[in-house]
Amino acid sequence: MKKIYLTITILAFSIMGCIKKSPDLPINPTVKLTPHVPPITIFIHGTRPRFIPKKVVRTAFHCDDGFHHAQEIKSSKITWSLIKTLTETDPKQFPLETFYTHCWSGRLDFKAREIASEKLYINIEKLIENYEKKYDSHPPRIQLICHSHGCNVALNLARVKNRTPLMIDKLILLAGPVQEATANLARHSMFKCVYSLYSAGDSIQILDPQGTYDIAKKIRRETTNHVPLFSGRRLPPSRNVRQVKVKLFGRAPLHIEFIRPHLIKHLPQILNEMDNWKELGMGKDQEYIQKSLEAFWYLY
Repeated sequence: MKKIYLTITILAFSIMGCIKKSPDLPINPTVKLTPHVPPITIFIHGTRPRFIPKKVVRTAFHCDDGFHHAQEIKSSKITWSLIKTLTETDPKQFPLETFYTHCWSGRLDFKAREIASEKLYINIEKLIENYEKKYDSHPPRIQLICHSHGCNVALNLARVKNRTPLMIDKLILLAGPVQEATANLARHSMFKCVYSLYSAGDSIQILDPQGTYDIAKKIRRETTNHVPLFSGRRLPPSRNVRQVKVKLFGRAPLHIEFIRPHLIKHLPQILNEMDNWKELGMGKDQEYIQKSLEAFWYLY
């Protein structure tokens, strides 16, 4: 027993002898520490069904038209539950204090989405200006979370002209109807990384008959592109685009489920996994991108 105590004592002194106090580093007054600038998250809702009373829709999904901080729309039950779930699941990636919503008319109309996009662009410019003043000219990272036709509102940002150039760090598309008029905008240099999530069981995503609109006729007239009658699920392959088919509890989720807590709580994990695709070497060339985008994400 004495030998054991002796061994422990010697070992303790040896460890203490190995620990040396690090010398005090000189402080350089000219070195300015970079402040932590939290990312700005903006949620953009989808189309407002006309057959449902506006008062009911506002209570469930929407706030008044305009740009709002997340704390202002707690009365919009579904939108607030999405924000609450994300900010509690991953507060570092989606901090509540810098979470906003962009509320628009929600009309099923190309022009309405373009107008909503122009307003969104102006509001993002104002936000960036305020944050650069607050954080000493360090620009914030912008991430947009969009549902349904809110995805096309966001994509139309690439069409806005005569404004200060924007950089969207993450464009997260949830069940967005893929249409010929906006699909190729996902390739725009404005969007650093585009994440598109869709479901084979989501009939509403593809229900909008894009082929019947005047803009589809214009595309056919001015180009050789074929415009399908209904909307699609997947964006054209591109180096900045990552797409994934979602299954929830062994089944394909419905359109509304993409913004409900039981699915949205998995979004941070899905995004992290999709970020790893690049580290695994995916996206080296167009052919490999096309193959890599066939990946599925199953949630059980």
